[in-house]
Amino acid sequence: MDDFRYKGISDALFFLIDNKLLICEKMFNINHAAVKFQYYEEATKIVDFYPGKFYLELIERKIPFIYTVMASPLSFFRFNKIAYKKLNPNTQEKLTYYTTSDTERERWLETRSGVWQVILNASTYAYKSFEDVNLITEHDFTKLADTSQKYVAFLEDRFIARLDGFYMTPLRSRKLVSGCLCEILKTKLYTLSDTQLHYLLFQGKVLM
Repeated sequence: MDDFRYKGISDALFFLIDNKLLICEKMFNINHAAVKFQYYEEATKIVDFYPGKFYLELIERKIPFIYTVMASPLSFFRFNKIAYKKLNPNTQEKLTYYTTSDTERERWLETRSGVWQVILNASTYAYKSFEDVNLITEHDFTKLADTSQKYVAFLEDRFIARLDGFYMTPLRSRKLVSGCLCEILKTKLYTLSDTQLHYLLFQGKVLM
């Protein structure tokens, strides 16, 4: 498999498989999430967090897509380093004055089913097969890019409609390469320099 970018198209990667199948892929990285809660007398529930309806609409429209989730649990040391400053003042005070040992701090995380560092990517693609690689023309590249852009428009529209409070940004150039590496290798370790993808922090109870 060969992968390359086409001149003038920074938001797409092209893959040539066995010199017969040309694929154009575009990708988003979810860079913000504000999970909404609804309060009832008996419980607090998350509203419309499960993305099943989003998947279903893409499937019904026959939009090809890949949804990649990479989640790693944070130790309290790591949590304190990257997430403490994002807590509200009351929670910061409780952690500072009432959790005085490592055991208490880890227990605080356990009661929340942990805190997770999560990278979420969504991609879509268009493809065309060829009997001979020499038959591929410039028009094939631009047409595949146009088709995948139509898929992108629908994917983005349905994502916003079904996952209120979540926002995503299109990946371009080197960040797009990093996103594809994450998608293929299922790890965030293989990123290019200065192309770190956005990550989100989720409490474990939200994930479940």
